[in-house]
Amino acid sequence: MDAQRSVLVDASQNTFLVNSYSVASKVLAADLIDIEKMQSHFLLSAASLGSQLLKTYDLGPGADGNPAELTPERLTEFFFSILEGRTQIADLDGSIDIEEIKRAFA
Repeated sequence: MDAQRSVLVDASQNTFLVNSYSVASKVLAADLIDIEKMQSHFLLSAASLGSQLLKTYDLGPGADGNPAELTPERLTEFFFSILEGRTQIADLDGSIDIEEIKRAFA
């Protein structure tokens, strides 16, 4: 499994450990920052990440309590809904609120 461990430090020198387990999520985040390049970059990235994108990932229980799975079909629908404008992506400014992250994972 591909893993990335990051230690975030806020202004008060409090640290927070964040683990990232997929290259696919890093590529998606990079593409969403520059949405104009996403379409062509996604095709190149998808080719190199084929084995990861074709797996089904268990995301744990969903909001309704049923198992939430990330399947190739759902991933395809997500990307095309972005490309076709049905899903709007919020602007990313690169700032991170450590306290907000702590609350989300507490």
